[in-house]
Amino acid sequence: MKKKIIMIIISVIFIFSISSAVVYADFFNSPPNPPLIDGPISGQTGVTYSYYFTLTDPNYDDLMFNLEVDFGNNVITEDCGCDKSWTNGTIVEVPYQWSQSSDYEIRARVQGEYGDWSEWSEPYIVTMPRVLSYSYFQHIINRLISTFPFLSEIFF
Repeated sequence: MKKKIIMIIISVIFIFSISSAVVYADFFNSPPNPPLIDGPISGQTGVTYSYYFTLTDPNYDDLMFNLEVDFGNNVITEDCGCDKSWTNGTIVEVPYQWSQSSDYEIRARVQGEYGDWSEWSEPYIVTMPRVLSYSYFQHIINRLISTFPFLSEIFF
């Protein structure tokens, strides 16, 4: 009988120690920091550019599983692969290509080991300006010369 009572007491102590560790981890854990973004701030549509996202955690947790990147016109979710996670300080490269000229705000967030998401990062402004082709300029010059023939001396 004494052995059974001792086993019950030990089991209760063990169960309380496990549950308090889980509560401790949840209570004192902070979500990851918003990712830091780096990459080109301007470019041309139809060209693929690489953007780099630095993932950090204020608790120095080494388990970050998902990265969401909002490129201003499309949200992409990157995962680190099966049975792996990103460690604290990892830099993740995400390629992207815009199809329309505009100003875009890139934002990102990362999911930590306890399933909590970071805040969205500060916007990283990217400009995909409208690029006028050489033939368009040539067309304008030819039109001007045909309208004002004296301009041919200036341009040619």
